[in-house]
Amino acid sequence: MKAHSRLLLPLLLTTLVLIIPQFSIAQVAFAKPDFDVQSGPTAVDDFNGDGKPDFAVAINGSVIIYLSLGGGNIGPPTTFTGGSNPTVLISTDFNHDGIADLAELGQDGSITVLMGHGDGTFSAPVVTSTGATNLNGAIAANDFNHDHNTDLALSAADGKIFVLLGNGDGSFSVSSFASGATALNAIESADFDGDGNTDLAVLTCCIDEFQTGDVQILHGHGDGTFGPLVEVSRVSGPLALTAADLNNDGHPDLLVTYDGCHTPCHGVLVFMNRGDGTLNQTANLATQDSAPNLPAVADFNGDGIPDIAFEEQSTSTVEVYWGNGDGTFGAPRFYAKGPQAFPANALLVGDFDGDRHLDLAATNSNNTLTLLMNNGDGTFFMNMRYRTGRAPTAVVTADMNGDGFPDLVVADSLANTVAVLLGNGDGTFNRRSEFATGNGPIQLAVGDFNRDGAMDVAVADIAENTVSILLNNGTGGLSLATKLTTGRNPAAVVVGDFNGDGIADVAVANQGDGTVSVFLGNGDGSFAAAKSFNTGHTLLSALVAADFNRDGVLDLAVANTGSPQAVTVFLGNGDGTFHAGSTLSLTDNPVSLTVADFNGDGIPDLACGTVRTSSTPESAFAVVALGNGDGTFGPTNSFPAGAGLTTIMTADINGDRIPDLVAITQNPAFPPGAFAGILLGNGDGTFQTAQFFPAGGFPHGGAIADFGLDGRLDIAVLTGDNTGDDLSPTLSILLNRSR
Repeated sequence: MKAHSRLLLPLLLTTLVLIIPQFSIAQVAFAKPDFDVQSGPTAVDDFNGDGKPDFAVAINGSVIIYLSLGGGNIGPPTTFTGGSNPTVLISTDFNHDGIADLAELGQDGSITVLMGHGDGTFSAPVVTSTGATNLNGAIAANDFNHDHNTDLALSAADGKIFVLLGNGDGSFSVSSFASGATALNAIESADFDGDGNTDLAVLTCCIDEFQTGDVQILHGHGDGTFGPLVEVSRVSGPLALTAADLNNDGHPDLLVTYDGCHTPCHGVLVFMNRGDGTLNQTANLATQDSAPNLPAVADFNGDGIPDIAFEEQSTSTVEVYWGNGDGTFGAPRFYAKGPQAFPANALLVGDFDGDRHLDLAATNSNNTLTLLMNNGDGTFFMNMRYRTGRAPTAVVTADMNGDGFPDLVVADSLANTVAVLLGNGDGTFNRRSEFATGNGPIQLAVGDFNRDGAMDVAVADIAENTVSILLNNGTGGLSLATKLTTGRNPAAVVVGDFNGDGIADVAVANQGDGTVSVFLGNGDGSFAAAKSFNTGHTLLSALVAADFNRDGVLDLAVANTGSPQAVTVFLGNGDGTFHAGSTLSLTDNPVSLTVADFNGDGIPDLACGTVRTSSTPESAFAVVALGNGDGTFGPTNSFPAGAGLTTIMTADINGDRIPDLVAITQNPAFPPGAFAGILLGNGDGTFQTAQFFPAGGFPHGGAIADFGLDGRLDIAVLTGDNTGDDLSPTLSILLNRSR
């Protein structure tokens, strides 16, 4: 019985990985945090009359329609003939039938209109040529001549304005006039002076070496013609215009995006209308790294006051500002999304999940669409992507509140907290709750330290030389019970029963002094003083526990990134002490370890995630060594696993009862970003070529569980940016859709 109790934890883990419904396949498929949608100018509207917002994307020669299925889900694409080389796509009603139509602006100056049928289909395109080849990619749509047909206005780089008066059938009568400016950057339309005629706002550029331009108004005459330029304000680096009533006074105000040479360099200027067409600046919303895209304006928090949201063009961050109702705004809230959007795209607004709260959709350069779903209070969460605290470093999964659903626990190193995200059992999670740890939490493990049936957390605090023990109150709430003193810079932690008393113990690999500290549990959440041993190595990076020599006692394997690069096995003596066993020599830096029986002989094998720092990008490998059953291992075999690997895990991903490998890594064939690299096992200790599934920003860690409770193992990928601040840390949930 004593030997059985020693092996209980690893046997349970193996059972969870291997015994799931069988569906043997050669390929695997995952639902990504973002929806697959072509990258290009995008518009949102209800194209099939079911009350749900749909998406239209223009690419060269085609318009692709994605109908909403409700609940934040998007249907398959339907393709219609479109214009060539589109730069802008808008949705409006050109023929007064109450059905949304589409208009594209092409690089050749043509306008292509697709008339909607109201069922999500469209007529053959109607093309109108303007004769202009230097348009700046902006369209203003309105009724300029009071005939109830939608007209268009376009601005050109040479200062001309093209007015296209609609004929009501998707065709136009074209005229143009010189604005009086040497160059135009953008155009917008609204009745700014309240005389009942539609006016034009333009950005003129550029009068000096600082790319200074002007916000100017051309007052409409009501017949499709316009008066001379009237200056509103001077702007450094003006880019784009958006008209909206920001204070609910019935007069349109202006938002001007800019990318100038003065401090601040990029952002959004707010100009409020005095009611007579004159405007004054009330706010300057500076962005952090780059120019913003076109703002989206809507009441996101339900207070009746318009708010704004936009994306910085070179980042993957959406910024949301709640309006104060007077042309000023509160502090921004930041949300992560996929890679940079198509430059002309604003954020798209609609109630995508049918809860009567306005959501956001953001297009991405990797042919995906990120949905940011409104929580009902003006804050957002991403469909299958969730915010963590600052600078996350590790994630584990366990049922933290006893409801039978797998939850997630994240170590947030700069916040000095762990975040708990409780699962709903359908692949979604609640917003995080944060609990204090020691200084610099870097790794964590779970176990029931006080034998109350609730999973507790052990956190390696690398900056404090401690392990924080956080006890669970049974609902997923954690409290710091004690801190255990370790060696220098604890970098990895595992939980197991190392002395066979049936009580969870903790082992920690100390990076700074090459020691391993073992803390034997007392069963009440407290631990005995450390039993430590010297590994003879420096820069320890990873630690796993398994019975490598099959004597019924847990052993440890420790990875070392110093000299020599190796994995050393320390065999357990059964009393919580260990003695040195075999060593696996490696040619690259080992950063992560995992254990499974990869060749089906009943003996634990090792897989080590390694990074080759001498290559650019840093090549990553899954290095596999098959166990001999006596604590030694056969020759290593390496399998490419992307670049910049941070974590390697094992599980039966495709349901063939053979352990596979999952590497949280970067795929060197794609732009930088986190990927789950799936290496399907062949059952003989070898693995197939990695399949990569994108998951967001830069990789930090991962966890595997059946988050959707459908018998298929899913993957949580911990991501952030590549800076110490991690401005956009997220957990991306990749739901297994293999069949």
